[in-house]
Amino acid sequence: MLLMRKILILFSLLAVYNGYAQKKIIDNQFPDKYLMAYIEPAAAGDFFNGHSFRGGVEYGINEQWALSCTAGSYFQHGYIIKGEIKRYFRQKGIVRPFLALEYRNLWHMFTTCDYVRKQEAAEEYVADKSQPVSYDIERIVNQVSVKYGKTVFLRNNWVFEWYAGMGIRFKSAHTTQDQTNLYYYNQSIRTVLSYTKGEGIWPGVLLGVKLGKRLF
Repeated sequence: MLLMRKILILFSLLAVYNGYAQKKIIDNQFPDKYLMAYIEPAAAGDFFNGHSFRGGVEYGINEQWALSCTAGSYFQHGYIIKGEIKRYFRQKGIVRPFLALEYRNLWHMFTTCDYVRKQEAAEEYVADKSQPVSYDIERIVNQVSVKYGKTVFLRNNWVFEWYAGMGIRFKSAHTTQDQTNLYYYNQSIRTVLSYTKGEGIWPGVLLGVKLGKRLF
């Protein structure tokens, strides 16, 4: 009888442990509904869209759809706001890929430095260090993009996400500086896309990560 009791106790303990382990696995799976707050740490080094601090909230409506809203402030002057609808695709475990449609609006005013360029050889230009130029630029951008990425729900309600995307950028830029004879402006495709004054339609590139915490 004593041996039988010990066996029953052992099986009871194993059953409790197995139930706890199963619960832990379920807890670490992708949730059906959730609300999380997040930051985008890579935005501090965003050379294409400008250095900024960004944070937001995301609400998972169900296991397939989620909505998010992001707001940020540029390190010099300006703001950025983004709205996104996300479609998740089923995948086992804590990782799930998604496609998203994003709209962003930004206003950014900043000062940049350059040099007047001078010609040294046929079709070759160098920066004339004796003629530095500092000028202000004001940008207003509206952009619609499609993004692909993956969201990972980690332990202790932490969430990690990476994404990449392409979009159409409607940009208006204003400056009093004549840019045609500037060295660095004419050397980089990034500066041409971001700094060119006037109105135009340009391609937009998105790369980023999110680090978040589930609130429920």
